[in-house]
Amino acid sequence: MRGASRSNLPKLPDLFGPSAPEDCEHTQYTAVRDYRSRRAAKDALVRIWARSWQLHPEAPEPFAREFRKDFPQRSWELYVLDWLKRSGATLSKTPDKAPDFHANHPKVGDLWVECVVPNYGTGDDAAQRRPDGQTVSGNAETLNRVALRYTSAIFDKLKKINGYRSANIVDANVPVIVALNQGAIQDSDAYDEHEVPLVARVLYGIGDPVLVTGPFADAERILVPRMPSVKKKSGADVPTQIFLDSKYSPIAAILVARVSAVDLLMRPRIRQLYLFHNPCAEAPIPVGMLPVRGELFVGLRHRGVVAEYGSFSRRAR
Repeated sequence: MRGASRSNLPKLPDLFGPSAPEDCEHTQYTAVRDYRSRRAAKDALVRIWARSWQLHPEAPEPFAREFRKDFPQRSWELYVLDWLKRSGATLSKTPDKAPDFHANHPKVGDLWVECVVPNYGTGDDAAQRRPDGQTVSGNAETLNRVALRYTSAIFDKLKKINGYRSANIVDANVPVIVALNQGAIQDSDAYDEHEVPLVARVLYGIGDPVLVTGPFADAERILVPRMPSVKKKSGADVPTQIFLDSKYSPIAAILVARVSAVDLLMRPRIRQLYLFHNPCAEAPIPVGMLPVRGELFVGLRHRGVVAEYGSFSRRAR
């Protein structure tokens, strides 16, 4: 019987096998497929696919085609799927028109996860592409463009989550995490050089730290103003205090990776994910329950962990 059941399993398409002439291959995909320096990430993706393909909502053949075309998004989905399993969660295959993953975690209970990888975008507000051999220009305009890519991606996921709830696919008392990966925008982590990453600043409306001093001041101090919005090229303001807006209450938290899934898989023993909690969430995620590098939350005598260094780098005591 065991041999018969194995023979009935569908033959999985090779994620890194020969491509059809009409296939459009992403540059990150070809780098992982062809370069020896990316072999660890390639092997890890193949392993995840082989043991968990049946839990992905998409059929194997369409997924393999999209894996080549939209590699940042599809590799991130595989990484999140594996992260959920390694966290101790039990996953079930999701129905059509539902979030990417449904899991039951021993410490959290039921939860849904929707994955997104913001891209450069198009038009006047597209994120800046760095010319080869040059460094990123970290001015206010380029930062705003990256911030706009994050706000757009999160808002699009909010609309999808509201649709899932309207269709009675996702209950209001079950938390939904949006898993956001920055890795498709080159140098996006350059805007996280302050203590609080740019995604967190967009979520909580945190502005640039300002050093307040003067010729007769007894002591210097750091002032952190609010960042209620960022401007589009047209001059229109886009709100950035996302988690202070009740319309975002269907999102329990944002899971963030500052680098691509490939970079995450190249350093598998190091936790590189951050969880930003929504204080207005209808169905919140308990703090400290999921395996992440750091969490940011709002509460009395709060001290979250959002960076390796700086005043937020130590856990609450």
